[in-house]
Formats: sequence, structure tokens, C-alpha cells
Amino acid sequence: MDAPDLVLVGAQVMLDYRAFRPSVHTHRGWRSVKRCFLAGLLSLAMLVLLPLRVAGQTGELRVVVVTSGSDLDRNGYVIALDTLRQSVGVNSSALFGWVKPGINTVTLVDLAEHCIVPEGNPRKVTVLADHVAELRFQVVCGGERSVAALEREVMPGPQLVPEPQLVPEPQEVPELDVAPPPVVVREAEMALELEVVPAPEVVVESVVVPGPDIVPEPVAAPDVVVRSPVPTMNDFSVGQWVATVEPPNFPAYPVRITFYPNQVVGGIVGIARYEAQEWSCSYDLLLEIVGDDDLAVTQRLTSGHCPEGNVVVFKREGDSLRGEWLRPDKRPWFEATFARSR
Repeated sequence: MDAPDLVLVGAQVMLDYRAFRPSVHTHRGWRSVKRCFLAGLLSLAMLVLLPLRVAGQTGELRVVVVTSGSDLDRNGYVIALDTLRQSVGVNSSALFGWVKPGINTVTLVDLAEHCIVPEGNPRKVTVLADHVAELRFQVVCGGERSVAALEREVMPGPQLVPEPQLVPEPQEVPELDVAPPPVVVREAEMALELEVVPAPEVVVESVVVPGPDIVPEPVAAPDVVVRSPVPTMNDFSVGQWVATVEPPNFPAYPVRITFYPNQVVGGIVGIARYEAQEWSCSYDLLLEIVGDDDLAVTQRLTSGHCPEGNVVVFKREGDSLRGEWLRPDKRPWFEATFARSR
């Protein structure tokens, strides 16, 4: 029998049997049966997969990779999403379609030994149906320094305890019975008579000349002030900070910022998390300027739907950090005071 025509109408699959020819369908044998079987499989696949796409049961995920430092990994990396794999360049992105909604785990693999991901690897990202989620990986390559070398700098190795040494017991030294040499005192053969002549008496008369009494003035000892060293802005800002911000035309919501040392290229790097009731966003904080009491960072969006590219200036005020957000045209936007998280 001949295979029926396959007609796709909207989200349904219909089979058109008008192409059947009664005069020949009984003489095609195995070839006709195979065509009918393949057509049935195709219709079944369309019936199962098409409604998922039409009904909005999946989302999409764009993974962006940004590499900095020296001696970049020119071979690129591989992005692993559950059982899916995609190759990506050192400064490129990859798009995954038909991703199941919910929390998904993304891993950046095939990294060179001298490259690390400071923010953590693997990472988790939330994908919504009919939405495009975005996740960024910041890779830092440090030339000849390997990840193993960095781990050795951070994690101390085992302490080697020397084996105890055996102390030999003291041996007794035998006493030698040796008599000291005799002392011979010889009498003088000739007696010498010495005549003692008394010395003349010398009288020294002291003459006292009166003069003015000079009393030295007391000298005050200098004040010694011991000052404790003032930490630099890099050292002061390391840690976790929290604040409640209230931008114009927005309700107040908490912001959590973490600064930590960059073990590869020096300085500090940071991450920020904005958590409102109906949305949340995450940023990488890229260091721009560091002074004695202030620093400036650029926010690079890693997840969520929030503005990107804003500059935030942090100033030290006692034990707190004062943050000032600037618009993309560098005009002031809003401010908040951060306290160190307990």
C-alpha cells in the first residue's frame, strides 16, 4: 500500500489517504509497509514535540564567556548543560534551546591549567518558560601559574614532624691518679738591702672663685605617639556588605555585595545581588579605580533583567561603605550606606 500524504495544519497532524490507489496497493510488498511505518513515526514525533513548543513548556539559555588576563586558552571551552554540550570561544556565547524550566546546572569544562573561574564553577541558573535566561562566566588566565599552584598558595600542606633523635647516654670518664708537679722554692743567693727614702710633702691650696649659680632648665621629653597602620581600601573592602536601597520610583529592597582578593592578577573583584520581591539580578563587579579611601566598579549583568554598565563608587566612612550609583551618562542616580555583614 502507498504511504498516506502528511498534512500539518496549525498544531495538529492529519493523514490524507486520498492518494491510495486500489489497483496497485496489494502488489508493493515490503517497500510499501516500510513507507507506512516511517510516516507513522514522523506523525507521532510531531504530535509529541510540537505541542511542547507551542504551549510554552520550554525556555532558552544564553551562556556568555568573558576571558581576561594573559596567555588566553585559544582552544576555547565546552559548556555542559545537563547532558547537552556546546563549544564556545574565549570571548563568545552559546544559545541552548528547548531548556526545561526551573533550576539548571551549567559547567564550563575544558579549561587550561592556568585559567580559573573566580565566581565558581559549576553555576546554577533559573530558566523560565518562553524566556531567554542569560548566564556569564568570568575566566581569568594567569600565564604560567596553574590552578594547582594557586591552590598550594591558599591551602597549606601537611606539617612534617621530624623523627625524634636518640641522645646517647653519657659515658663515665675514668679518673687518672696523677700527682701535680712539685713546686720548688729557691732562696735568693744574695740579699738586697733597699733604702726607703720618704717623699716630700706637697701641699696644694685650692682657690675658690665665686661665680654665678647656673641652674639648667628642665627639658620636656617629646610626646611619643604610636599610630596603628591604616588598612588600604583593598584590604578594608574585602568581605560581605549589606544595605537597603531605594532608587527613584522603586520600592526599597536589599542589596548584598561581596569583595574578595583576586589571587591571579592582584587587587580585588566582587559580586552583587539585588533581591526585590518580584525579581532579582546578579552582577559581576569589575574594578576600575582604587584610591586611599574610595574605589569605583562597573556592574556587568550575569543573571536577571536589570540595567547593565552602571558605575558604582564606594567611599569609606568609618566602619561603613557609602555607595553612590551613577547612570550610564555618569549622572548621580541614588545612594546607600553598607554595613559589614555579621
